Amino acid sequence: MLDISELLDDEDFIQTVEFGIVTQSTDDSGGPLETEQRDSHPNTNVQPASGASLQRLPEGERTKDVQQVFTKSSFPLKNGDYMYYDGKKYRCTTEENWSKYGYYDALFIRYEGSQEINSQGFEPFA
Repeated sequence: MLDISELLDDEDFIQTVEFGIVTQSTDDSGGPLETEQRDSHPNTNVQPASGASLQRLPEGERTKDVQQVFTKSSFPLKNGDYMYYDGKKYRCTTEENWSKYGYYDALFIRYEGSQEINSQGFEPFA
């Protein structure tokens, strides 16, 4: 395997991306509580997922807007985290720890507003 950490320092290859790191806990009544802490991370490359990368997703997810993220950041991305990129919100669905080779690799699928926890949903007869 190649160590690509040098590429993730190249100004022509990287950008700063804002991630929403999700933490699971419980509220006072013992119910599930999800909190999100936004944080910007440099040394990140975002690009459309390749056909080979899409094979890591379930078949029904492969037709959606999927971005592949390579980052040198010291935090490991995990399923359920968010990315805010190009004015859109994406949710992490697969992550791979390649830190031994200088990076983390994750696939993020476009996350629609109707999927939000506090979404009002759809008005079927409006």
